[in-house]
Amino acid sequence: MIYHVAVFERWRDILTPAVQRWLLRAAAAGYWVLLFMLTHTPGIGTGFNHPFHLLQQDKTAHITAFGLLCALLIAAWPARTRDRKAACGFLAAAAYCVIDEVTQSWTGR
Repeated sequence: MIYHVAVFERWRDILTPAVQRWLLRAAAAGYWVLLFMLTHTPGIGTGFNHPFHLLQQDKTAHITAFGLLCALLIAAWPARTRDRKAACGFLAAAAYCVIDEVTQSWTGR
């Protein structure tokens, strides 16, 4: 038990708030680049079939992918208040959704 506490204390010293912010921003940027590559590469589908067709695959994939982008942007966004952070992260993700849908047609998606 004491060993686990000591390990946690060392990680807390390494993962300072500045390092945590940097890691969150790196994760958001990396996921954004991955999302761009996946949504602009012709011939890549969602890869799953819903057995009852209650949910459309494309809509489910979009909600999941852009919802994760929105969550990462909200977590990584530098803002003083939680409301501004959420609004800016959501607006950035929504703007990218629009840009993504428009530019997909340029690559044959």
